[in-house]
Amino acid sequence: MRTDNLCNNCDASLSDAKLAFLKGRGKRVREIIQRHPELKEKVLVRLGISDLPQDDFYVENDALRDIEYWEQKAEVAANFEKAGNFDGSARQYEDMELWTEAGRVRSKSNQTIREREIVLVKCGYCGSLNPQGTLKCSSCGGRV
Repeated sequence: MRTDNLCNNCDASLSDAKLAFLKGRGKRVREIIQRHPELKEKVLVRLGISDLPQDDFYVENDALRDIEYWEQKAEVAANFEKAGNFDGSARQYEDMELWTEAGRVRSKSNQTIREREIVLVKCGYCGSLNPQGTLKCSSCGGRV
């Protein structure tokens, strides 16, 4: 990543307008990371840097395209998670090789609590309660 005003490919001087345009991409990358912090490490690796610069910085076309693609996949994963489709969300994170996020979402699917209503019927002979559908009372053996 260059910090001077020269083109990455040919070392030609860049115009101020082109320079501002390229540096504006750095702002876009910051916005993406702010919305999807789970992408930060992946983005930093893609840009070949250890931390985001405080000032504006250049982002090449290919890198920005990849980062925006990951942003879209992260949005889909978040929407799946909101809808309760934890498997679909985890698959989106796995596609991006974000294994920690995939595991976090998968663990949510294991935490889903299912409620079941049990109806009890009172025995006509002894008055004890028995699950609906049983033929004999569990206490006295009489017909429920």
